[in-house]
Amino acid sequence: MKVAVYAICKNEAKNVPRWYDSIQEADGVFVTDTGSSDNTVELLKERGVNVFHAEIEPWRFDVARNISLENVPDDYDVVLCIDLDEVIGKGWREKVEKIFQMYPQATLVRWPFVFSWFDEKCTKPKTSMYQWKIHVRHGYHWESPIHEVLAWHGEGKTLEVYCEDIHSWHYQDLSKPREYQKLIDKAISEDPKDQRLSWLRARELMMHNRFEEAIEEAKRHLGLTKEIEEGENRMVIEQLRALSMRYISQALMQRHKQDKTVDAGEVIEWMLKSVAECPWLRESWVALAQAWALFDQWEQVYACATFAQTIKARTNSIENDELAWGEYPEKLARIAWKQIRKGGRRFEQQAKDGRSKSRKV
Repeated sequence: MKVAVYAICKNEAKNVPRWYDSIQEADGVFVTDTGSSDNTVELLKERGVNVFHAEIEPWRFDVARNISLENVPDDYDVVLCIDLDEVIGKGWREKVEKIFQMYPQATLVRWPFVFSWFDEKCTKPKTSMYQWKIHVRHGYHWESPIHEVLAWHGEGKTLEVYCEDIHSWHYQDLSKPREYQKLIDKAISEDPKDQRLSWLRARELMMHNRFEEAIEEAKRHLGLTKEIEEGENRMVIEQLRALSMRYISQALMQRHKQDKTVDAGEVIEWMLKSVAECPWLRESWVALAQAWALFDQWEQVYACATFAQTIKARTNSIENDELAWGEYPEKLARIAWKQIRKGGRRFEQQAKDGRSKSRKV
């Protein structure tokens, strides 16, 4: 089996050593540079990487990745697409070979991937998902100008295999400008009925604290997915709908923190809808507990945080909130229990005070 790594890059000099150290198990490495002005290209060539150049105007991620994939020779069997600000765990090559030996009909591999972090030093994972960029050399094509996805155009059916033994991590350079919002807006203008792009736009707006616009876009996404058509991946769409409902509730919660004018019932209603859409998602129950906590409803906080802990298995979710899978739910339940006990003692004291007054009368 011949395995290649392919990537696109621009001004990634500081990431080259770490990135190459993690991917050098490949038989060949092919990088398409899209206009670096630093010494990225020189550093890659020093390590024996095959470097190509491409000018892409207007910029589209799918065009760049398709050019990069085309630069991989046809005689490779399996390829790994990994950006230079990402790292994959050692031993990945052997695990990939075993997967394709066990599943000869496999076309794509998914594995756990940490996407973002709570801290600048990248020690506390914030968001994770299942990455999906190990695939057979022929048959796949990248689509969408932003948040691009692999689409199958080969013969026969696809077979996706999940592997829990491969891990990778994203170390985004926050100093580099992001223009994802513009690209998403452009993509939606081209295809306003694409429900996935609508959800991505709502998520991007949330990330930039544009809460009113996020609410509007999330509601538009729910309208686009009100009826799931035959042949669509129902579970994926249900997860996206649950996330959109959560975005609406969380955006309302942020407004409430700012001016205390948001109706608590509306916040809770949207979070309850999110839980009802996908009750097997631990993240939804934790988010619901957080919503109840905002309004000091500690019995509800305790119930939701406690139930969240009974969900032991991560599903193949679009987006995993690492906070929900750490110690936080247990900590939240403990805080809620203390508040409940405190309220109980207050009630007992009030009852005693009431009886004392009665006796005096």
